[in-house]
Order: sequence, then structure tokens, then C-alpha cells
Amino acid sequence: MTPAESIPMSQLPRGGRAVVVSVDAAASDAVRLKSLGLCAGRSVEVMRASDPLIVRVLGSRIGVASHLAAAVLVAAVPVVPAA
Repeated sequence: MTPAESIPMSQLPRGGRAVVVSVDAAASDAVRLKSLGLCAGRSVEVMRASDPLIVRVLGSRIGVASHLAAAVLVAAVPVVPAA
């Protein structure tokens, strides 16, 4: 995954799924996000697309302020319709 193929987590719609590519935040914010489970390689799902963004990560729901969600770059995972 290249940075050109990633988008800010804040742009994911409700129900959107993605994998974290990188976190481009100030050191203290990056440490806090990592402690919540938001780090490279982690899968996330958007539960509510507003401010704060509510995402499911590691089986928990967490709220992330929009300015921090914009610093988390993700690769969207396409949703496969049920057969």
C-alpha cells in the first residue's frame, strides 16, 4: 500500500472498513492512538461518521476527534455483497 492509495480515516463512511496504513500525528497523539489500538496493520470499522468518529477496533468502540482521525491514514477494504 502506497501513501497515494491511502485516505484519512475521517473520510470513511459509516460502515466503512479499512486497514490502518500509518499515523501522521504529533508524537503524544500518536502514542495515545496506538494505546487505543490504532496502529499500522490494524483493521477498523466506522460505526458513526461524525465528530467524534466512532470506530470499532480490536472489538471495542472508540471515539476519535475529527482532527486526529484525519491523521490516521487507511486503506479502504471493499465490501463484498452477500451472495
